[in-house]
Amino acid sequence: MSIYRSGNRFRRALLRGERKAAGEMVRSYGLTWRRIKEELDTLLAQIAEAKDEISLAWLLRQERLELLQRQVEAELRRWADMAEPGIVELQREAVEAAQLAAEADTRAAMGTPPPGVTLTWARLSREAVTDLVGFASDGSPLRALLDGLGYEASQAVRDALITGIATGENPRSVARRIRKAFGGNLVRALRVCRTETMRAYRTAALRNYRANDDVVKGWRWLSARDGRTCAACWAMDGTTHDLDDELHDHPNGRCVRAPWVKTWQELGLEGIESERKERETGPEAFDRLTPEEQDKILGATAGKAYRAGEFGLRDVVGIRRSAKWGRSVRVRSLKEVLGEERAQLWRAARRSIRDEDIARAAERIVDLHAAGGGSTYNLFTGDQAGQQLYAVSPFTDEGEKVRGKELMREDVEGYIRRYLNLLLDPRNNVGTWYNEADGFTYLDISITLPDRALAEKVGREFNQIAIFDLKNFDEINVGGMGDGLPEEMKAIPAPERLRWIMDQLRSRGAI
Repeated sequence: MSIYRSGNRFRRALLRGERKAAGEMVRSYGLTWRRIKEELDTLLAQIAEAKDEISLAWLLRQERLELLQRQVEAELRRWADMAEPGIVELQREAVEAAQLAAEADTRAAMGTPPPGVTLTWARLSREAVTDLVGFASDGSPLRALLDGLGYEASQAVRDALITGIATGENPRSVARRIRKAFGGNLVRALRVCRTETMRAYRTAALRNYRANDDVVKGWRWLSARDGRTCAACWAMDGTTHDLDDELHDHPNGRCVRAPWVKTWQELGLEGIESERKERETGPEAFDRLTPEEQDKILGATAGKAYRAGEFGLRDVVGIRRSAKWGRSVRVRSLKEVLGEERAQLWRAARRSIRDEDIARAAERIVDLHAAGGGSTYNLFTGDQAGQQLYAVSPFTDEGEKVRGKELMREDVEGYIRRYLNLLLDPRNNVGTWYNEADGFTYLDISITLPDRALAEKVGREFNQIAIFDLKNFDEINVGGMGDGLPEEMKAIPAPERLRWIMDQLRSRGAI
């Protein structure tokens, strides 16, 4: 069995136990709500009878609100009495499973030992992991965390009731508001259950790896890699870390550590061929997903930008700091990854381009060309002239020309329709310019870049004579011949060309 199948087997078993415990917590929480609802129904009936007399002062005078809050806290203390042993038992099972998994995963990662070699494993004593059972991540007793839910719930119920009365809601609407507020604490309790169970598992496994650092040199991030895995965890999957590093998964996270073991050569056994096969990383596996699957994880706008090469999957990883949960990975927003301007561009590109949009764009391009002898126009953001941008075209094979200086709307509209698949990428623009030397007007598809050096580099890559400074309306010679694409570029389909450019520039550190 491979290390990854072994690791996933232990994790799935652990999560099955957690789901069973969560189901019991939900069932008992429902019974708790029923008992609270009896008191709530009495109060709501009084509210319905009082009608116009209802106010916050009336509510406090009747002492029903205080009574309801006390009951909420008492019922949730009873519920915590039931929930705590279940969570503690889950943590205990998680620690025991981690002890077994750490050894099994390491043996699977090492592969079959050479003849005459025996792999020994240092097992931790029970005392070495007792602090992982019955405690939260900050070291406080788990019961204290659960008891805090009672006060939070009573305050949530109070706030919901006061808000409902202040806004004149009918009793049925108030009841729905209170039930929603009360249910929020169940969500938090379930989060505590999963988060603290997985934390106990991860920490116990790590301590086992550290106790066997003669063969384990670190750990690999292992995510579930399914439709419920967030983009940050997809990105972190397969990354390697030292034994001193923590796995900063987010609350409710399902990620675990897999052992990163030493090679036989690192163990002093030379000349032994390794049987180990490297598993593809999360980003590599993510690229094999369908666009629909990627969009489910990234969101439609970010998914489209990702496939266009605007950013790499690792770019979405951010860190959140919380007093309760400590550090955890999070998914950075598209605005954080690309900046406000680029993110807005991609959001605008989500809207569909209609026939009237194309006709309007063509008419505007004709007017701009007539006024200035050229234009750079984006279907989503309009005229690019006057901005601190540099226009460069990696799509010279997709260019067309018409005789004379004047453009007809039909010429431009037809060009847009023929290359709409490229122009739906919000980075691409329709470019027009008149060449006095041969008497033709040229139409092409260009990209705009804010950095001159970067634009010049792209221009040279694609054999352009010059790029265009849209701020100063000036051509900048970049040294190309202008006689077509280099041979290596011709094999790249036009829709993939821009992604290729972005990947090349990113690999060189240019972006």
